[in-house]
Amino acid sequence: MASEKSLLVELVAKHFPIIENKKTDGTTLRQKSEEWKIIMQEYNSQTALIPRLAENLKAQWEAMKIAAKKRGCKYKNGYSRQDPWSPLSVQQD
Repeated sequence: MASEKSLLVELVAKHFPIIENKKTDGTTLRQKSEEWKIIMQEYNSQTALIPRLAENLKAQWEAMKIAAKKRGCKYKNGYSRQDPWSPLSVQQD
């Protein structure tokens, strides 16, 4: 499972400027949708597991961002000594 998440992080990093664009106009939303489809194709071509839909990958990415923010808050407030932004902090669920 961790390798799937690492692969997702790697693929999103390549498409980050479009995926995390703050604009919400129609053109930008279409670009984001197309980028998620590209990520889906790349992801499914690199895994031998169950093929994932673009919507599933996007939902997992959003969940990973929320988890990273929670870890960041714990780190900032002194509850955790592990750097939440290090590559090793990807959850090993």
